[in-house]
Amino acid sequence: MQVLSANIQVWDHDGGSGQGAYVELNDGDFLAPFQAFWVQYTTEITAASNTEVTFNRSNLAGNSGAEFFKQTNNTRFSFNLSVHDEQFFDPFYIEFSDEGTVEFDRYDASKLFSLNPDAIDLYGILGSNILLKNSLPERPEEIIEIPLAFDAPNRNELTFRWDGLEEIPQYWDVTLIDRTLGRELDLRREEEYTFAYQQQAQNKSFGEEETLYKATPTENGDIRFVLRINPGQVDNSGNQNTPSSNQLNPNYPNPFNPTTTISYSLTQDTQVKISVWNIVGQKVATLVDGVVEAGTHTELWNASDMPSGIYIAQMEVGGNVYIRKMTLIK
Repeated sequence: MQVLSANIQVWDHDGGSGQGAYVELNDGDFLAPFQAFWVQYTTEITAASNTEVTFNRSNLAGNSGAEFFKQTNNTRFSFNLSVHDEQFFDPFYIEFSDEGTVEFDRYDASKLFSLNPDAIDLYGILGSNILLKNSLPERPEEIIEIPLAFDAPNRNELTFRWDGLEEIPQYWDVTLIDRTLGRELDLRREEEYTFAYQQQAQNKSFGEEETLYKATPTENGDIRFVLRINPGQVDNSGNQNTPSSNQLNPNYPNPFNPTTTISYSLTQDTQVKISVWNIVGQKVATLVDGVVEAGTHTELWNASDMPSGIYIAQMEVGGNVYIRKMTLIK
């Protein structure tokens, strides 16, 4: 038996400010007779698989209660980012619910690319999956970082905008990282982010060389933007709490080029020193040297002036030393 995604997508000619886009079937929406729609298998199909799926036409409505529709995921809160030019835009959605997970699951909606060759296509990357929507747990227990990529041919300038952050718990940090420029934007304090961009026109023939669903995304080393969600540590009453132990978390991305984010957690306000060393034992950077308050923190290391190779992130706190291996590939 095959498992279906909880999302049904249909083509909307007016989506994306007129550029056209695939959109989710929402509560109360119906599929018209003979209307094309797209549903994804979430399990691998093999030659021995039974690939026939039967839909009851009385259930092809967004609020019908059929298990593969959107409302089976009881969303608690959500927000979105979108990439704009002067005419078009395309959104990426992030939602939080009891059913959501940090791994790819049936509540995540895969990205279908617009039929318009001039369209903007924004998507998140989760492993080998390209997403229109990422469904995450309501109470994440770790920092979540989502690489963002987009197709936007023949543009010189683009703008990120975001909406819905008022629904997100106020003690959460939501940050957009521009790895190329080494910038981190607090999305609660900024309204938009404009950046220079240029991509050559592509031939969207959708034949053998181009498909609506791209099975292999751009490698993470080429990703310029990352969305980071830091929920902190939360107890059952909903109050922010301190971590239970000092930790130097794995850097992300890894391998990286040229920037990577180093996350660490502290149980109390204390003196901290975080440095980076090359493989022959030479210190190449000091990121933190001073008293840091309790909680989870991040530092961005820009290694643009460093050669490819293995580096060691080292955290010294409370008489203990914590290390993480990092790989720079140029």
